[in-house]
Amino acid sequence: MEKYNFSIQIPEGYAVESISKPVKITSEDKQMSFILNFSITENKIQIVSQKEINNSIFATEDYGMVKEFFQKMILSQNEKIILKKI
Repeated sequence: MEKYNFSIQIPEGYAVESISKPVKITSEDKQMSFILNFSITENKIQIVSQKEINNSIFATEDYGMVKEFFQKMILSQNEKIILKKI
């Protein structure tokens, strides 16, 4: 399992205009999962990312499922956090 916690300080004079909704992705066979969660506390944005892969070898016929899982994971990580000047 890989877990990352990020804390981003919001610059003075700015506020969060939009932030991504929490994401939970699970593969069809439940062998892979990815969670991405955002929260705002005071002047900080907290981001928690967790990826768990419970299998080290996948069959050839599972390639499409594995590819789709990682594509969804990458798309969710590319979401933008938009700040506005107040």
